[in-house]
Amino acid sequence: MALVLKNLYSFYSYYFHEYEDNRVKGLFLLQSPLPITAILAVYLYFVNGKGQMWMKDRKAFKLNTILYAYNATQVLLNLYMGLRFISYITKFENLFCIPPPWNDFSKTALELRDMSHYYYLVKVLDLLDTVFFILRKKNNQVTFLHIYHHVIMAIGCYWYIKFFSGGGHAYSLGLINSFVHAIMYGYYLLTSLKPEIKESIWWKKYITQLQMVQFTILIIHFGVPIFTNCSFPKGLLIGVVIQNLFMLFLFGDFYYKAYVKKKT
Repeated sequence: MALVLKNLYSFYSYYFHEYEDNRVKGLFLLQSPLPITAILAVYLYFVNGKGQMWMKDRKAFKLNTILYAYNATQVLLNLYMGLRFISYITKFENLFCIPPPWNDFSKTALELRDMSHYYYLVKVLDLLDTVFFILRKKNNQVTFLHIYHHVIMAIGCYWYIKFFSGGGHAYSLGLINSFVHAIMYGYYLLTSLKPEIKESIWWKKYITQLQMVQFTILIIHFGVPIFTNCSFPKGLLIGVVIQNLFMLFLFGDFYYKAYVKKKT
């Protein structure tokens, strides 16, 4: 038993201290995998039954003021990140091959590291979406797609920033996703202010289409360097392509059931 624990500790020490990108040491929620693991464990425990059981005999919370503040904050944060990310687009020689910025302590690389860190923290903040759904008894919106998307984004951001400091080819994900989420939370903000807007089904439908376009662009952007001499790790590129194909399938299935099949 002692030998097993020793080997586990050696594995942990090597990969989470020796192999991490030196430029992310000291950043909040990045030092150890334990805090984000604990956050996600509590999140999954609450959203996969415990929260709904707790709310079963209670009235739905209104949360109007909290939702106004939360959605407005999300719009501002995502717009800020999207604009900051796009301001660096001219810094790259080839947008279809952006190598990892290992040991790059230049001003631009460090600023992109900080923006990637902010993006990761916002993905953790996104987990509150599901909590608000449950507290408001909107349980029909707590789907596998919704939960999976939030969890995989938090995990993916942690691992990528921990070992790649958020730079390199994944720059495009932060850029595109930030603008998409600014639009999405803008819709949430307006519907929380004017619930009758929810009847305008065309708006919600196009937000889903926009998300599907996002995944398609990312599949192309991460797919092209797989077949070139780009120095970005091929395994990571393939993994991101597979993940975005899966998300495109899930969103496509949702879109078909919600807007095509239901209409017919």
